[in-house]
Amino acid sequence: MKKILGILIFGLLWCNISFSEEIDCDTLNECLKKNYIIKSKMTFKPHETILNIIYELTKKRDKVLIHCIVKYRLSGTTRFKGSRCYRP
Repeated sequence: MKKILGILIFGLLWCNISFSEEIDCDTLNECLKKNYIIKSKMTFKPHETILNIIYELTKKRDKVLIHCIVKYRLSGTTRFKGSRCYRP
């Protein structure tokens, strides 16, 4: 019984990894260069010195949705910390 349960768990893990889709860009600028358009934008401040902006991007002809998070540090001057894109 333990062997069947182990095989079932490994099979489900394999399906989760093998069927996930990868996006073709890592940063907001790369995605905009690859014909993604900004659908919506939301800002929030998780801490008083950090500002995050979440962009929701879609591809013009495909039904692809991507979220990009751009982080800024607000200490004296505003500094760009980086951006990261992922598929929800």
